[in-house]
Amino acid sequence: MQLPSAPGQPAKAELLRLAAVASRQPAVTAGRYHYLKRRAWYLNTAVAGQSVTSQLQPQTVEQWLADDGSGRIVTARDEGGTVDAHRIEKGARTPSAGTLPTDPAALAQQLLGYPSLGQDNAGIPNGVERVERTVDLLSTDGAVPPALQAALWRVLAASQLTNHGVIIDRAGRRGVAFTVDSAYTGLLTRYMLIIDPTTGRLLDYEQVLTKTAGKLNVRVPAVIAYEIFLRAGNVGSDTVRPQA
Repeated sequence: MQLPSAPGQPAKAELLRLAAVASRQPAVTAGRYHYLKRRAWYLNTAVAGQSVTSQLQPQTVEQWLADDGSGRIVTARDEGGTVDAHRIEKGARTPSAGTLPTDPAALAQQLLGYPSLGQDNAGIPNGVERVERTVDLLSTDGAVPPALQAALWRVLAASQLTNHGVIIDRAGRRGVAFTVDSAYTGLLTRYMLIIDPTTGRLLDYEQVLTKTAGKLNVRVPAVIAYEIFLRAGNVGSDTVRPQA
């Protein structure tokens, strides 16, 4: 995938348009479990004395999570072809998307205290934190109700993101790329969302080092994490998948 290099434009108008698109989507099908399939890639770095080792960890994750916290997660790792499947006990997850408000002002505040990431962290810019918590929410619930999906984009429309226009994602799909930059981790990082222009659904999330990699043995621009959202929906059992 070609990473955006042009300066881009303010994202507000396009995010509000995508919010309207999302709000017009069909209601989410009922089902006990929220199913999500995603492809993820993470850069894992280990430091031993003066030696720094960075290793790619690509994996495919399928998850079935219920509102009460129960469910099942299957992780297939590329390295070694290992597959890890485990069940989650009731109460082990954060509240579901169904408990969140769809009023943008109320949702904006709640995203800064979303339980899975702890309380509002004053060291993280609000725009970055809301992006991260939006992705965290969608990584848990998958297919959220259209009204909530629309509200999420309305929140981010007020968070000073940049619109880089249409790009092709790592799964070959067209999407609109939005970014926000921050060096709160110590390294200037670009946080990028790619949203489907026809459904308003999140397609991808990436983190890219843009200026320097510090002590990491990678060359910039360097993608240090990405998640591709491939399939989502609600199902009645944790052994079935929604129709494509």
